[in-house]
Amino acid sequence: MAIQILSISCLSLTIVFPQSLITVVQQIGGPSLSDFASGVNPYLFYLYTFVVYLLPFICLGNQSELWKKIWKWDRKRRRNIGPMTVNPVHVQSIPVKPLRSL
Repeated sequence: MAIQILSISCLSLTIVFPQSLITVVQQIGGPSLSDFASGVNPYLFYLYTFVVYLLPFICLGNQSELWKKIWKWDRKRRRNIGPMTVNPVHVQSIPVKPLRSL
């Protein structure tokens, strides 16, 4: 549970921290720094929505039971590739339709 909380908080902090830092610099700097990173601020504002979209992936990534099932399913799907003998008596041919001319 602690790993889930830490990963969610790290995700939120990496997205929210830049805009918070810019706001603090603008407030502390006074009028001389009021335009500090003002061009980037609108883009950072829309990054907040990515937290909502990325949370399911963070939560699923921390489910160890789920990962065990995925790896088990993946191993079942794999097929061994090797030489194969073909008996020509039992080979069926596929009928091919002739192409229409234009």
